[in-house]
Amino acid sequence: MKTLKTIFIVLLIAVFSESCFLQPDHSVRVRNEYHEAIIDLYIGGEFYGTVASGVTTDYKPFEEGTCGVYGTTYSGSQLTGTVTIKGKGKHDWTVTITASGEAKIKED
Repeated sequence: MKTLKTIFIVLLIAVFSESCFLQPDHSVRVRNEYHEAIIDLYIGGEFYGTVASGVTTDYKPFEEGTCGVYGTTYSGSQLTGTVTIKGKGKHDWTVTITASGEAKIKED
Protein backbone atom coordinates (compact mmCIF):
# COMPACT_ATOMS: atom_id res chain seq x y z
CA MET A 1 0.00 0.00 0.00
CA LYS A 2 2.86 2.38 0.80
CA THR A 3 4.39 1.69 -2.63
CA LEU A 4 1.08 2.52 -4.31
CA LYS A 5 0.91 5.85 -2.44
CA THR A 6 4.48 6.66 -3.44
CA ILE A 7 3.76 5.92 -7.11
CA PHE A 8 0.60 8.03 -6.96
CA ILE A 9 2.47 10.98 -5.42
CA VAL A 10 5.28 10.75 -7.98
CA LEU A 11 2.76 10.67 -10.85
CA LEU A 12 0.86 13.61 -9.37
CA ILE A 13 4.05 15.66 -9.08
CA ALA A 14 5.07 14.75 -12.64
CA VAL A 15 1.69 15.80 -14.06
CA PHE A 16 1.69 19.05 -12.08
CA SER A 17 5.26 19.88 -13.10
CA GLU A 18 4.52 19.22 -16.76
CA SER A 19 1.51 21.55 -16.74
CA CYS A 20 3.47 24.35 -15.07
CA PHE A 21 6.44 24.18 -17.41
CA LEU A 22 4.82 23.48 -20.78
CA GLN A 23 6.98 24.46 -23.71
CA PRO A 24 5.39 27.00 -26.04
CA ASP A 25 3.67 25.50 -29.07
CA HIS A 26 2.23 28.27 -31.23
CA SER A 27 0.41 28.29 -34.55
CA VAL A 28 -0.50 31.44 -36.46
CA ARG A 29 -2.89 32.08 -39.33
CA VAL A 30 -3.80 35.32 -41.14
CA ARG A 31 -7.24 36.78 -41.85
CA ASN A 32 -7.36 39.52 -44.48
CA GLU A 33 -10.19 42.00 -43.86
CA TYR A 34 -8.50 44.63 -46.02
CA HIS A 35 -10.40 45.58 -49.20
CA GLU A 36 -7.77 44.09 -51.50
CA ALA A 37 -5.27 41.24 -51.63
CA ILE A 38 -2.02 41.44 -49.69
CA ILE A 39 0.99 40.25 -51.67
CA ASP A 40 4.15 38.73 -50.16
CA LEU A 41 2.86 38.78 -46.60
CA TYR A 42 5.43 37.95 -43.91
CA ILE A 43 5.01 37.64 -40.17
CA GLY A 44 8.45 37.45 -38.64
CA GLY A 45 10.35 35.13 -40.96
CA GLU A 46 7.26 33.12 -41.91
CA PHE A 47 6.00 33.65 -45.47
CA TYR A 48 2.22 33.56 -46.00
CA GLY A 49 2.30 34.52 -49.69
CA THR A 50 -0.62 36.33 -51.26
CA VAL A 51 -3.71 36.50 -49.07
CA ALA A 52 -6.84 37.54 -50.96
CA SER A 53 -9.36 39.90 -49.39
CA GLY A 54 -11.80 38.01 -47.16
CA VAL A 55 -9.56 34.93 -46.92
CA THR A 56 -8.16 33.23 -43.81
CA THR A 57 -5.01 31.14 -44.26
CA ASP A 58 -4.20 27.81 -42.65
CA TYR A 59 -2.26 27.75 -39.39
CA LYS A 60 1.54 27.57 -39.54
CA PRO A 61 3.85 26.59 -36.67
CA PHE A 62 5.40 29.67 -35.12
CA GLU A 63 8.12 30.67 -32.66
CA GLU A 64 7.32 32.82 -29.66
CA GLY A 65 8.27 36.50 -29.68
CA THR A 66 7.54 39.93 -31.10
CA CYS A 67 7.43 39.86 -34.88
CA GLY A 68 7.13 42.33 -37.69
CA VAL A 69 4.19 42.07 -40.09
CA TYR A 70 5.06 43.12 -43.66
CA GLY A 71 3.21 43.02 -46.92
CA THR A 72 2.23 44.96 -50.01
CA THR A 73 -1.35 45.58 -51.05
CA TYR A 74 -2.45 44.75 -54.57
CA SER A 75 -2.38 48.48 -55.42
CA GLY A 76 1.19 48.86 -54.09
CA SER A 77 0.75 50.30 -50.58
CA GLN A 78 3.05 48.96 -47.88
CA LEU A 79 1.54 47.37 -44.77
CA THR A 80 3.66 47.13 -41.63
CA GLY A 81 3.04 46.38 -37.99
CA THR A 82 4.11 44.19 -35.09
CA VAL A 83 2.48 41.42 -33.09
CA THR A 84 3.58 39.55 -29.98
CA ILE A 85 3.13 35.81 -29.70
CA LYS A 86 3.68 34.53 -26.17
CA GLY A 87 2.37 31.95 -23.74
CA LYS A 88 3.11 28.60 -22.14
CA GLY A 89 1.57 25.54 -23.72
CA LYS A 90 -0.32 25.23 -27.00
CA HIS A 91 -1.82 28.37 -28.52
CA ASP A 92 -3.48 29.13 -31.86
CA TRP A 93 -3.44 32.76 -32.97
CA THR A 94 -5.10 34.75 -35.74
CA VAL A 95 -3.42 37.87 -37.09
CA THR A 96 -6.09 40.01 -38.71
CA ILE A 97 -5.23 42.65 -41.27
CA THR A 98 -8.08 45.07 -40.59
CA ALA A 99 -10.02 47.20 -43.09
CA SER A 100 -7.73 50.12 -42.15
CA GLY A 101 -4.56 48.05 -42.79
CA GLU A 102 -3.59 47.45 -39.15
CA ALA A 103 -2.31 44.10 -37.87
CA LYS A 104 -4.16 42.84 -34.80
CA ILE A 105 -3.60 39.53 -33.03
CA LYS A 106 -6.07 37.43 -31.09
CA GLU A 107 -5.76 34.05 -29.46
CA ASP A 108 -8.31 31.62 -30.89
